[in-house]
Amino acid sequence: MLIPEHRKISRGRAAADDVVQGAGLSWMWGRLALHDIRQRYRGSMLGPFWITISMGVMILALGILYSKLFKAEISAYLPYLCLGLLFWNYISTAITDACLVFVQAEATIKQTRMPMSVFFFRSVLRNIMVFGHNAIIFLIVMLYFGIAPTWTFLMAVPGFAMLTLWLTFITMTLSIICVRFRDVGQIITSLLQLTFFMTPIIWTLEQLGERGWAAEINPFFAFIDIVRAPLSGALPHWSSWPMATFACAATGLAASLLFVRFRARIAYWV
Repeated sequence: MLIPEHRKISRGRAAADDVVQGAGLSWMWGRLALHDIRQRYRGSMLGPFWITISMGVMILALGILYSKLFKAEISAYLPYLCLGLLFWNYISTAITDACLVFVQAEATIKQTRMPMSVFFFRSVLRNIMVFGHNAIIFLIVMLYFGIAPTWTFLMAVPGFAMLTLWLTFITMTLSIICVRFRDVGQIITSLLQLTFFMTPIIWTLEQLGERGWAAEINPFFAFIDIVRAPLSGALPHWSSWPMATFACAATGLAASLLFVRFRARIAYWV
């Protein structure tokens, strides 16, 4: 049966409508994200705060150990390490979850008609909520070392917004790829472990010396730096914002092309 000309909708228009409609259903993906967290920690007295406690213990242990190894003042090194691990956990968890966005929502996709973008927003919001719980660790570190907020703290707001936008684009990209090729998720997990050690999280950029360019071209460092540096009372490295902007734009383009091209096939791939 031929579709009348006036009823034909391009893939781009359909994809754009999907994102707009999905964004308008914030009440839905907000409740779904909250439901995910409740289900994940059902029966637990502390819920997601178990992650906060375990991460706090790890930060304290690594802070004491590496401050001795690097001969650094713990009052300066521990906040640096704390912020690095907090934002790395936010990034790595969001990327890992992105690989399972549509796989875990298989039953919902097959039984209910709704915008596919709802599942992107659900995953990103869920990780923002978990990050909010973990951020308590940095507040405790600030109180213990007497760190007072400065005007640079405000610069972390656009940095966090840019980071979250980048993770949204990554979620769109990986969720589509991984629902079609399920093995990619395992590859991503392995690459994240390698990337952790190649990114200035435990160690600092200055320790690379002349090889500092290796971190400057690392987008993970750029996104961590634009939020960690302001919260540390400093300005981000000169290359961080340009690199973060470029990485976000490139990922956004890739996500848009994939979503426009394959959005209609997702229901058949799950």
